[in-house]
Amino acid sequence: MEIERTLLVLYGTQTGTAKEVAERIAREGKRRHFHSKSISLDNFSVAELPYQQLVVFVVATTGQGEVPDNMKNFWRTILQKKIPANALQNVKFAVFGLGDSSYAQFNFVGKKLYNRLVQIGAEPIFKRGDGDDQHRLGLEGVLDPWLIEFWNTLLKLYPLPPHKEILPANVLPPPKYKVVYGTSEDLPSTKPLIHSENSPEFSQQNPYYAKLKSNTRITSEDWEQEVRHLVLDLGDSKITYEPGDVVYVLPSNIPKDALEFISYMGYDPNTVIKRFEPMEEDVPPSDLPTPSTVLELITSYFDIMGTPRRHFFELLRFFATASHEIEKLEEFSSTEGQEDLRSYCHKVHRTVFEVLKDFPSVKIPLEYLFEVLPRIQARPFSISSSLKFSPSEIHITMAVVTFKIGKRTRKGVCSTWLASLDASQETRVPIWIRRGLTKLPEASKPVIMVGPGTGCAMFRSFTQERDSLQKTGPIGQMGFFFGCRHEKKDFLHGEEWKHFIEKGTLSLLGTAFSRDQKQKVYVQHLITQNSKPLWKMIQDGAIIYVSGNAKRMPIDVREAFRDVIKMEGNMSNEDADQYLKQLEKGRRYQVETWN
Repeated sequence: MEIERTLLVLYGTQTGTAKEVAERIAREGKRRHFHSKSISLDNFSVAELPYQQLVVFVVATTGQGEVPDNMKNFWRTILQKKIPANALQNVKFAVFGLGDSSYAQFNFVGKKLYNRLVQIGAEPIFKRGDGDDQHRLGLEGVLDPWLIEFWNTLLKLYPLPPHKEILPANVLPPPKYKVVYGTSEDLPSTKPLIHSENSPEFSQQNPYYAKLKSNTRITSEDWEQEVRHLVLDLGDSKITYEPGDVVYVLPSNIPKDALEFISYMGYDPNTVIKRFEPMEEDVPPSDLPTPSTVLELITSYFDIMGTPRRHFFELLRFFATASHEIEKLEEFSSTEGQEDLRSYCHKVHRTVFEVLKDFPSVKIPLEYLFEVLPRIQARPFSISSSLKFSPSEIHITMAVVTFKIGKRTRKGVCSTWLASLDASQETRVPIWIRRGLTKLPEASKPVIMVGPGTGCAMFRSFTQERDSLQKTGPIGQMGFFFGCRHEKKDFLHGEEWKHFIEKGTLSLLGTAFSRDQKQKVYVQHLITQNSKPLWKMIQDGAIIYVSGNAKRMPIDVREAFRDVIKMEGNMSNEDADQYLKQLEKGRRYQVETWN
């Protein structure tokens, strides 16, 4: 009797990386003659899970140990206490998690999912994989050896069908979609931007196109770091948000970059694609808007300026014609070549377009755009406004990402695009809201906020909210510590903070301008200098929030608060540290940082 060989790969992703890994596993499954397919967890019915024979979960950990957005409904469902302990007794599974060991909750989602599946009866057939961005070879440093062992284990349980062999990796798979071309007559005369009131919740597949009201640089023109303050009009969208929530922005490529890419690849920007037809039954319908021109698709949907992953190189070798390029691409595609690939591509943040220029014989057929080019991913920003303070608006305080590696200048895709937008041109920005992990407590509770640089964004929303609440009653004390280099160059929203002090909304404002005097001053120094009022606020139940860059700042700030507790509470180092751990456990010390 032939064993059924069906492999389902389910993924939870925030940035698209888990999707890429899931699709790789499904492809490798097909090479081993499994009936395999990959599905996003938000497109999979949990009720179908008990009927699956073999499932691989590929899940990312986001934020401070949180599940990705497209996994939240699935996660809530399988956590229900009413699920019996034998619910998944017929399901065999494996889990590969994606994480970053520099975070305290490393691969938290993968670990919790693995344990929960076992609790409700599923049988693990292989050890959990914990991918780590900090590995010297990046994610592949863990994924490659994990997959080798996984497939060896799987083929022992599910041997190849008689007279079948593993299909070689050097055979180009057929494209997922057939391109059906059209004419200019197929294009709609106008494209609706704002969805109707009956639309589902706004998301990456269904964003709200907010009108850009203003786009202002708020650092000095002669300062090296460009920081911008953007104001978006929410119109009649009925979008609501709370202080601490996050706005996701779906950027586009700069038009000149898209046109240059199209010209380089030999496409006609005016070619009309009427639709994409799935080539196989288990391939989901394309979510790209059609009919569209090639120019529209390349500009708005394909990430030509991001850093490609390994699968990009695996596919490029099929479209190269120069023998030395094919040889190099095969090396980059191999397990042994990952060190060289990381040096060539990832360490220097080489872009998709730059790679293609380094391999000039490569020309990608339009039919393979889905396979070769990664999709543009949305970027999250802390909302820096309060709806009570600024009705029907949402504000973003954003640093324009620009850095040099060697002689090459690198620019952030989203921040560069946003910075280029002209508010006078009826510009629209695709956005949606996600609830943040950090919440402002009831109005009477004191809060202490530490936010150097753009870490101040969330605290601007906190302070505006409390300022608006003063009309209805007294508010708790608010202390804010801000740090930058020069008061005259990068004191973000400086006049507003001074205004809130004058009004009494802020009871304490500490500003550390590190380069305005001989001795460098940082926020942690101001915290210890204000130990008495801070200790009083902590004793009164204050919640401490820290937001900003994840390098040294969070460590130094925590040590400063420990010193405050030690000095003013007359405690030992051990007791002060234990006190601080209790604050963290009770969510009275919260940190939101980014790399």
